[in-house]
Parts: sequence; C-alpha cells; structure tokens
Amino acid sequence: MSNMKVLVPKGMLAAAAKASGRRDDLEGHFIYASLEAALRWLSENPIVPSEDEMVDMRNRCSTRVVLKDPEGNAPLAKQERELITAWQRRMFLAPEPEIPEAIEDMLVDLDLSPEIHLSRSEYNYSIIEAYRRGKEKQDIMPGHVESTLGGGKC
Repeated sequence: MSNMKVLVPKGMLAAAAKASGRRDDLEGHFIYASLEAALRWLSENPIVPSEDEMVDMRNRCSTRVVLKDPEGNAPLAKQERELITAWQRRMFLAPEPEIPEAIEDMLVDLDLSPEIHLSRSEYNYSIIEAYRRGKEKQDIMPGHVESTLGGGKC
C-alpha cells in the first residue's frame, strides 16, 4: 500500500500552512510532505472505533433510511454514512476532561483578559490538571500532604 499515491486535501494543507505560519502550498514542500506521510500512515494503520464509541455514534445517528448512491448502484444506508462521518470528525479529538464537582465553581465561562495570556480553555485545563495532580498525590500518600509554603507537612 505504501506505493499508492496519497492525496492531501487542499483544505487540510491550507489549515496546516496557516497554523505553521508558513506559505507552503506546493507539492514536495515540508508541510505537504509531512501531511502526506501522516495520511499514508493513517491509511496503513486505520484507527478503529472501540465498541463504546460505536454505540455512542449509533445513538447519535438517528436516521435508518436506505438510500441509493448517486449512480443508482448498490444501496447505501444513510446511517452508515453518518457513522463514518461521525467517526472521522471525532477520531482525533482529545476526550473532554471529566470536571470534578469540587472544582466546577473555579472554572470560567467567559474569555479571560488579554493580559492573562491564557485562553479560557487553557485556564480551565490548568485548574482541572492541578486538581488531578493533587488528587493523584493524595491517593499515593493518603493522610500526608506536603505544604508548598513552609516545606513542612500538614
């Protein structure tokens, strides 16, 4: 399969070029070659949804009407098309972190001031991560919490 030509979608190439700050839209340049290699890897190593992900996607795809393809050939289930599209949209998304009830009131809903230099999601992620690390440390050493202020134990 590695000899097959891999096509990099123009929209993907444009998004990568914009994100990198480089104008690299010609085949053979660094961004194109990187995306082509990543897509080739993906075609050779498909990411298969877990059973739980399949159930979740099936529950979200409501229609079960059977359609025919544009040429009128083999019937295609609209639900299958929806499932494939749903999986393509979510296979690279990081799972949303679980928000413990103990810190819900510490998270922000609005954008932060530009002087803070953090986006709302970065700020909220930092709060969740700090809580997770503290909880993890507490689970490792129950009843023993080190104070960061005095260097002693609480």
